[in-house]
Amino acid sequence: MTKLKSGKQSPWEILNKYPPVLVRLTAKTQPPTTRALTDQEVAIRSGIPLGEIKRLSRLTSWDDVPIGPARSFCLACSFDPFS
Repeated sequence: MTKLKSGKQSPWEILNKYPPVLVRLTAKTQPPTTRALTDQEVAIRSGIPLGEIKRLSRLTSWDDVPIGPARSFCLACSFDPFS
């Protein structure tokens, strides 16, 4: 994939650089009491069942993740490839 005309990476390039396992590892609460989110917290925030969160959290590629669950997972982990 090529960079956008603005020189920025496209969201697809960013997602390739940040697979689900990495997104999950960086998920944390907001200050002032910053800490890692639990799988259960990510499940509640995303509306995705806990077992699916655990499965997604081990993936090294987004290739087999539908867009809807990928979006919910990223938002629950406070990761936005569009920003």
